[in-house]
Amino acid sequence: MLVWLAAPANVALDRAVNLVILVLGAITVYRLTTLARSGLLWRVSRKLILSYILVGAVPILLLVTFSLVAFLLVFFDVSSYLVHDRIAHLTEQANVFGRTTLFEIERAVPSGYDEIIQRRQLALATRYPGISVTLLPDAQLPKWVSRAGFTGLVERGTIARAVTFSRGSTRHAVVVDLPVDSTMDEAALAVAGITLGERRQRSLFNTATSLTYVDWESGVTEQTRIAMSVDVPTLYNWLGQNRSGDTNLNFNRALLYVLVGIGVLLLVIEMVALGNGLALARTITSSVDELFTGTERVKSGNFEQRIAVRSDDQLGQLAVSFNDMTGRIHDLLIEQDEKRRLEQELQIARDIQMSLLPQGALNAPGMTVAAFCAPAREVGGDYYDFFPLADGRVGLLIADVSGKGTSAALYMAELKGLMLSLSRIHTSPRALLIEANEVIKDHLDSRSFITMTYAVIDVAAGTLTCARAGHTPFMRIAGGGRDRGVSRADVLAPDGMVLGLNFDRGERFARFLEELTLPLANQDLFFFFTDGVSEAMDAAGECFGESRLATFLELHADCTPEAIRDRLVQEVSAFVQGQPQHDDITMVIVRIE
Repeated sequence: MLVWLAAPANVALDRAVNLVILVLGAITVYRLTTLARSGLLWRVSRKLILSYILVGAVPILLLVTFSLVAFLLVFFDVSSYLVHDRIAHLTEQANVFGRTTLFEIERAVPSGYDEIIQRRQLALATRYPGISVTLLPDAQLPKWVSRAGFTGLVERGTIARAVTFSRGSTRHAVVVDLPVDSTMDEAALAVAGITLGERRQRSLFNTATSLTYVDWESGVTEQTRIAMSVDVPTLYNWLGQNRSGDTNLNFNRALLYVLVGIGVLLLVIEMVALGNGLALARTITSSVDELFTGTERVKSGNFEQRIAVRSDDQLGQLAVSFNDMTGRIHDLLIEQDEKRRLEQELQIARDIQMSLLPQGALNAPGMTVAAFCAPAREVGGDYYDFFPLADGRVGLLIADVSGKGTSAALYMAELKGLMLSLSRIHTSPRALLIEANEVIKDHLDSRSFITMTYAVIDVAAGTLTCARAGHTPFMRIAGGGRDRGVSRADVLAPDGMVLGLNFDRGERFARFLEELTLPLANQDLFFFFTDGVSEAMDAAGECFGESRLATFLELHADCTPEAIRDRLVQEVSAFVQGQPQHDDITMVIVRIE
């Protein structure tokens, strides 16, 4: 009972072990395949050599192997055919001997049968050693042998036997046995280069052929094999002979020479292709290896790496392109560092420029002020200022230097110092602008100019006096009109030319410059701006425009200056729909309290 229980356990254990072995084998094959793909076949040279072997060398090797196997197969089949033909000839000879012996016996008296048999066997023994001729009664023969007789191999294919029955009333048969290993015409096979059995030669071309024989007792047909060796050159020469024994050199040897010539040509072509393939693989892999080394060094930050140009083909041009690329990248990095340095300096300049504008709240007695300035670049040319004057008055200035960038910012810084000085000297805006033009026109670049609006607000006197030097108009929404439900923006544009045009001695500038004085009322709203607000463009190139700006101010006239500023910035941003800012945007909003 214990044994019966242990047997299934052992079977289960064996199956588990076999399963574990299969799993480990699968894992090993997978890892070897991964290693071959990632490690052994990682280098391009190995891939090229392997591809060349698979594409070039392996087909040639397979073709040669196929030809050799086909060649040997033909010769082995011919050899087997010759052996079977000789055995068939031997069995036919035994049948002929039996019929002739039976013919003599039937003509003689029964007392002379033995003499005829002995004489016949002695006559044939000189040519066929080991031959046996016997006369047997019908009863001594196996029952499966019919009256038609028998011809074939028996005794495991070692004897060719022929049985011929008499046609008279006497029931007997002549049995002729010819041993295959001693009586077959081996001399004829040797001429063809074929030897059998133990006498076969030591050769690389040893094979065997199958023989069909009959078990004499049972009559069952069975198979046996007989060893043989083939001398291919001898067999080839034998096949090349005609019936008269002369060698047919004109055709067979010519075909042989052609075949050998084709083989030699294929070998030469293969050797040349192998040399060219290895040379090409070496050229490609060396170039690829240099490119790989170069890219690794570039990746590590060495942009001074250069690759030697060894040819003028595409690989050479690739090396030239790589060298040019690394050189350009090196220059671009230098330019990038320089650009980063300039951006840092421009950021410092922007901070300095923003510090030149009024800081903190701009409130003054009797009014509320809000301002905004956004340069289109790191620095810009727009400028506004808000500073106290004598007798409780306040000076308000907004200006726009032509152009953008660093040059405009420098002129803007120079303008601030000039205006602070002149505002302490001149109480009239017109006089201040005339004096400023006299100073600026001799120091400003001929391609540059400045537009400006300068206003003096006197809350105590209830007046706003201003002069405009070519600047954009400013807008006013009267507080009294809002009390009656009317909020209409008046666009005010006193005459005046831009500052800095040095084409005369300033006479035309003074002649055209107009000074305007406006009465102030409670809740009056004044809006001063640069053209960056009205000329902000959307994707279609349409400008925001002064009419849209006036409508916006009329709708939001009741809001505080800070709220108007913030909402207007949002309105302009929504209008341009993400388009880049092309000009500085500056605005100053004043409400009289």
